[in-house]
Amino acid sequence: MWRCPGWAGWRFLKRITKEHPATVVLMLTGYGSIESAVQAVRLGAVDYLTKPVVDAELRFALERARRQHALAAENESLKSQLVDRFGLDSIVGSDHRMHKVYELIQAVAPSKTTVLMTGESGWASR
Repeated sequence: MWRCPGWAGWRFLKRITKEHPATVVLMLTGYGSIESAVQAVRLGAVDYLTKPVVDAELRFALERARRQHALAAENESLKSQLVDRFGLDSIVGSDHRMHKVYELIQAVAPSKTTVLMTGESGWASR
């Protein structure tokens, strides 16, 4: 565990993964166990190494951390592209009825439920 007065490694890991979720964390300890390794990964560590660290294990852990960071960055980029392409801003329509539809979509978007919206297709002037 990271030794610092008033701090425990778990507390540090929880804080860093909460405040900086894009940060990749490798845990290094002199007192490792399977239970603590599982706990570290559950709390967001990419890897858990015990001292003394073997150079090859450290290189492997760093490469795995680099790949995970690259995948996370690519995932965020793809999510952003999806929002840009399929977000509400890409829908064409300025009629007051469409604004009501947009409001409804935004109201239900955060929910985890399936929503079915029905209505006439096409544009009909009245």
